Amino acid sequence: DGKYTWMATLTPKDSFALSNQVTLPTKSSLRTDLYVLSIIVFHRRDMSMERHYANPASEGPDPERLVTVDFRVNTANPRLPPPSTSTDLNPGAGIGGGNMWFNTIQQDRNGDGNPANDPHWAQDVEVRKGDWVMLSARVQPAGLAPVSVFRWYRVLSADEVVGNGPFARNVSLLGPDWTDVIQAQLNASVVPMAQATLLNGVVAVYEKTIRLETSGMWTDL
Repeated sequence: DGKYTWMATLTPKDSFALSNQVTLPTKSSLRTDLYVLSIIVFHRRDMSMERHYANPASEGPDPERLVTVDFRVNTANPRLPPPSTSTDLNPGAGIGGGNMWFNTIQQDRNGDGNPANDPHWAQDVEVRKGDWVMLSARVQPAGLAPVSVFRWYRVLSADEVVGNGPFARNVSLLGPDWTDVIQAQLNASVVPMAQATLLNGVVAVYEKTIRLETSGMWTDL
């Protein structure tokens, strides 16, 4: 009856072998026909793409929203987001998902010249245990074109929202390792280290490794 819909994401399987990016032996090291295919199943997905800033009386976060992700830690006070100058990563950052900060993106969504007036800004980081989120990043291996990485994670826990705009939330995720992407971005001094797409109504994610049926312009095969 149309209650369930689905979408798919594809990520080059070798995109997680980037920590040794400076000494890759050949330019073909990341060129492959192997991809990680993720099938994402939604229940009653809100396809209107309505932004709640248009209706201050609306409840809950926007159905689909984007936040930045930071795997660093504030050594002086781990309950607060890390300062912009921090180079300290969370212990075990990116291993099996791990702990990270979700940070709201400052934007004047209601057009009044003051992002702080958006009554739903803090809700951009609203997640609950059991929710699915997608981490994404763009990595530039040495001598190669940028690689886009998209992987899905389950929320294990989420702390209280902190800040008064922008807002931040420390969350713990379960999923594939992200360590090599973090290292590659640290080597390139990229902060934030990823983005997270938060979507309402995701009930399941199925993943498998596939091989493209034909070679494309991005491979050497």
